[in-house]
Amino acid sequence: MKRLFTWLMILVAATAMTMAHARQTLRVLAIGNSFTTDALGYMPWMMKAMANDVDLTLGLVYSGGYTLRQHWYNGARDTVAYRHFSKCVRGTRWVEPYTQYTCTLEQAVTHDHWDIILLQQGSSQSRNYGQYQPYLNYLINWLNKHVTNENVIYGWLLPQAWANGYQDLGEDTSLDMFADMAACAQRVLNETAVSFVIPCGTSIENARMTPLDTIGVFGHLSLDGMHLQEGIPCLLEAYVAAQTLLQQIGRQVELPATLFNVTQTWVINIIRPDKRGDVYGFNHAIQRIYARKCIELAMQSPFQPIQPMVPPLGDVNADYLIDVHDIKALQQIITESASPNDFGGLSDINGDGVVDVVDINEIITIITANSLQ
Repeated sequence: MKRLFTWLMILVAATAMTMAHARQTLRVLAIGNSFTTDALGYMPWMMKAMANDVDLTLGLVYSGGYTLRQHWYNGARDTVAYRHFSKCVRGTRWVEPYTQYTCTLEQAVTHDHWDIILLQQGSSQSRNYGQYQPYLNYLINWLNKHVTNENVIYGWLLPQAWANGYQDLGEDTSLDMFADMAACAQRVLNETAVSFVIPCGTSIENARMTPLDTIGVFGHLSLDGMHLQEGIPCLLEAYVAAQTLLQQIGRQVELPATLFNVTQTWVINIIRPDKRGDVYGFNHAIQRIYARKCIELAMQSPFQPIQPMVPPLGDVNADYLIDVHDIKALQQIITESASPNDFGGLSDINGDGVVDVVDINEIITIITANSLQ
């Protein structure tokens, strides 16, 4: 009897351990255009860093500039039209099951037992909901007839607006365009079979109101006025996408303590689809602070960009408390930074025209002297 009880206890313990470490499988297909690769190109690795027990398969089927009307048209007529069908499994490498321009929409849709299908509008038609319908409903109806998973759910990808100064914006600003895109996304969520929205572009608009706005060949986190620059800009969207998709499977996962620092070598090794330009990685800790805040605010307010508050002197982690945590963050900045003027977002305390270790030590002294806990 005692031996039986012992075996039962071992079985219960083993079952509990299995349940605690049970892996989840998530298969996601995104149907879109080049902005889809901006938003999701890094996402499998962000997902792996945030929830290593989730086995994500991500498929991207796209061609540059494609609209909802074109996707529906190509599906209905079984047109071989897609520049790429790329797939990444468990944050390993991107591969292409079909060579360029040999994939139909049906082939991509039936390639796997997709749990989630993400849709988006082409940026040229993203501001007017009259250009979404009836094609979005037509496309979803077509998909429902071809998916292999009858329980598939649909999500909407809200990407970045064009950058300020881009010629096709005319007199409008990036925020003007994004406001129209966000309003259309809200209608998609309220009026169609789409269940959720991924606010990738919101994180970019948030970042455009911070010192991160200087990033990019074009500026405003953009390579050419439309597409995102490699590195920090794509990273912002990838973290938002990973968090949003995790929510769809009942997971609330915090951002990692330190955001991943994308490098040129890393991007080359993963063969990111449609890689564009050189990589802008984090040069100092204050950039990570702004980036993290932009991601968090996008999740909190998906349709309305919010300017991250510039923290007061000494509030380096932007929690609106000046305390020992800020001292630790300042000390980390000193450790990570390589040269003077590498401390963007901090103040030139001694007025010598250079923001350097001397200023940071002065800020630490001010915090300590005022005994702010």
